[in-house]
Amino acid sequence: MTSVVLLRVSAAYELEPWGDYSHESVTGIIPIFPKFTDSESCSVEYSGIFSPDVNVAKVMTSAFGLEFRLSWVRVFKDSNATFYYQWLQGGSDVWGGRPLEVDKTYNDLSGDFMVYYPIPESVTSAIPLGFDYVKWIKDNA
Repeated sequence: MTSVVLLRVSAAYELEPWGDYSHESVTGIIPIFPKFTDSESCSVEYSGIFSPDVNVAKVMTSAFGLEFRLSWVRVFKDSNATFYYQWLQGGSDVWGGRPLEVDKTYNDLSGDFMVYYPIPESVTSAIPLGFDYVKWIKDNA
């Protein structure tokens, strides 16, 4: 079995005075191999500096925080050598249910995943953002 975690970081902005939020990507999709996995959990380590290259001086908008969007892809092979991919989407846009402050280092963030049934490789496709996760796993596993 192989696993990869897909990370994407976005900046969140509060639209005042309504309390709605807008989001702008800070990174593309970053694939990371987990340090540890079992049937119910995984652990990844990633270090990076995220610099939002966006205009925060929009009318009635203020910086709110950073969002971590995580997905966990598990790969299985059956006795017929057919590969299956199980997508586990992060349960919250803001990992851990709280915004991450700018100019701060975080360790040991945790959260939940929504689990989907494994699908055979024949019906997988690149996610809408243009990242072919099946190809990346094959090229890097």
